[in-house]
Amino acid sequence: MVWQTYLRDWLLRTAEARLRAAMSGAAKDQAAADTELLSSEEFPSSHLAVIVSTPQEAGGLVDRLDGMLTTEAGRLRVHEGGLSGRRVAVVVAGDAPETVADATEAILAGHRPQWVVVAGFATALLPQLTQGDAVLANSLVRDDGTTQSLDLPSGLLVDKGWHVGRVASIASPGSDAAARLAIGKRLSALATDRQTWAAAEVSRRQQVPCVSLGVIRHALDQREPQAVSHLRKSNTLAGKIGALAGIALNQPSGFGKLWTEKEQDLVATDRLAKYIDQLVDHLVPLRRRIKLGGA
Repeated sequence: MVWQTYLRDWLLRTAEARLRAAMSGAAKDQAAADTELLSSEEFPSSHLAVIVSTPQEAGGLVDRLDGMLTTEAGRLRVHEGGLSGRRVAVVVAGDAPETVADATEAILAGHRPQWVVVAGFATALLPQLTQGDAVLANSLVRDDGTTQSLDLPSGLLVDKGWHVGRVASIASPGSDAAARLAIGKRLSALATDRQTWAAAEVSRRQQVPCVSLGVIRHALDQREPQAVSHLRKSNTLAGKIGALAGIALNQPSGFGKLWTEKEQDLVATDRLAKYIDQLVDHLVPLRRRIKLGGA
């Protein structure tokens, strides 16, 4: 595809020089202490490639990047910068399997990361997972029972609020608590996501380890308002305008729900960014290793 060629060429040409400059901002002190890691010619262009589906999921992490730079090619958007002394590329890829696969192939070719982290909002399938919890997948399962194993960093320790287990890669998480609980029991899964399967397949072919990290956006008994769901699924400006018009005509109270969902999205993306920041120390160690969930 044209955008893949453009993105790969652009990343290869500019990533090293511009990301080294990005590391001179707020992360300067930490980067200086680990010069041997950041300046090694054998190191990849980025330590991590983080794949997300939506700008809402990316927002919290992008805000944490030092010297952040953004480029767009077609519908693909890449944010680059420094995170806790590492070079990170954040890719907003959409949630269709084909676009996630294409974005993963492009970023692997252009950035040659050590790890791929597929991150985003997840829906709980079990009652013990609450809104804001972290889910680190050790395997994926499809609706037909097909499974795919994932990589986990060595020496991993988890604390309260973190859950490690199987995640279901399915199109819909179910409309209510009973349906979700049934899916969780049938597939032995903690939560659902839609984008990890495609990215993990590409990463495995390219022999790059892949981690899936989600933040619980909706607990078992929480349901996204229908009006908000229609708006979120609209991929074009015309579609979004139509969804907003429908709310205005048929569900005026939907605007209040929309605002509440927006606030909860902001909380979730900040939580997701914090979890990624904690996880990065295990994926690309510098001088110390922390317990996931710790201060």
